[in-house]
Amino acid sequence: MKLLTDLDCLAPPLTGIGHYTRELTQRLINRDQLDDVTAMYHGRFIGKEAVRDLLVSANSGAPTQPQDWLGRLKPFVRQLPMARWAWQRVKAQRFQSYSSQHQPDVYWEPNFILKPTRCPSVVTIYDLSPLALPEFHPAARIALLKRALSSSVKRAECVVTISQFTSEALQTHLGVSPERIRLVPPAAGSEFRPHSQSETLALRERFSLPEQFILSVGTLEPRKNLSRLLSAYERLPAWLRQEWPLVCVGARGWNDTTLSADIARLEERGELIRLGYVAQADLPCLTAAAGLIAYMSVYEGFGMPVVEGLACGVPVLTSQNTVMEEVAGECAFYADPFDVEAISTQLETALTDEPRRSRLSQDGPLQAAKFDWQRSADTLLKTLGEVY
Repeated sequence: MKLLTDLDCLAPPLTGIGHYTRELTQRLINRDQLDDVTAMYHGRFIGKEAVRDLLVSANSGAPTQPQDWLGRLKPFVRQLPMARWAWQRVKAQRFQSYSSQHQPDVYWEPNFILKPTRCPSVVTIYDLSPLALPEFHPAARIALLKRALSSSVKRAECVVTISQFTSEALQTHLGVSPERIRLVPPAAGSEFRPHSQSETLALRERFSLPEQFILSVGTLEPRKNLSRLLSAYERLPAWLRQEWPLVCVGARGWNDTTLSADIARLEERGELIRLGYVAQADLPCLTAAAGLIAYMSVYEGFGMPVVEGLACGVPVLTSQNTVMEEVAGECAFYADPFDVEAISTQLETALTDEPRRSRLSQDGPLQAAKFDWQRSADTLLKTLGEVY
């Protein structure tokens, strides 16, 4: 079977989609069922050996930029009006031309939007938050995705998604029949595990962190609901806030002006430490060093910080009536993500109920082990074979 894919999502810094694609691709590339693998990367096509090299550099956090004219031109094109649309058009035309000339057996698109090809295709859809909760996204993003997602799921022979929650959303919002959907969930990497005291001490010293803290991981944008988490945190007793500062990890995102002001206020009081973007290599130990993971996002396709916290044996507080219940099961504290008072109450419980904290620390790794990259790669390979 000759596989064609698009690996632009492996450009640094890796997003959640990039990590997902990397983990699955490195488990697929050496399978006997795949006679050949070709990928588009920065507008050009690379073969199986170059894909292996790309995966190695992606694991190190710094994939090499291509040196052809398209790769050199891309940083300048990004600055022009309509640049993103034009770049996607160029890539689509090159994709269609390549597939017509080389006739791959199957095309896997790991990033939502199918390009035109002459072969059977599988597309991965992670979540439908732009359709389910449009108020949390820029209008231009919503308009683009509404058209593109509808077209992608209609043209694909099979739609891959990462949770039963998103599978049901695909059926509701885009009318995809359940027979065409396959579940290929992510998992915590093997580096997410309980760490030794010496490991976490070294990390805390490097980042100037206290002995115990609450960790919040996520892009600073409205959907991640950090604003309500901060309001709930401020309602905690003063002594508890002093003992448990909030550490925020994540790059700035869309519409974060008010949130940044809230963060600055807590920083001035010494109750919040903002780390910004943290290298992927440091995230496992940082997670394991936390005393609590607080992840109150209102909508996710899966919720990676939750499963990673579980795998590290760290208690987790997360959002009720969301996909996070599918991920964490009975191994987390839950609160209504829209109810600040409920979040605050559960946050206090999660910090003070030592017997329950101990039990969740023990049960978390067992729950996280229910999700496994190797099993997911097996399912994806089987799916590609079904449409071929």
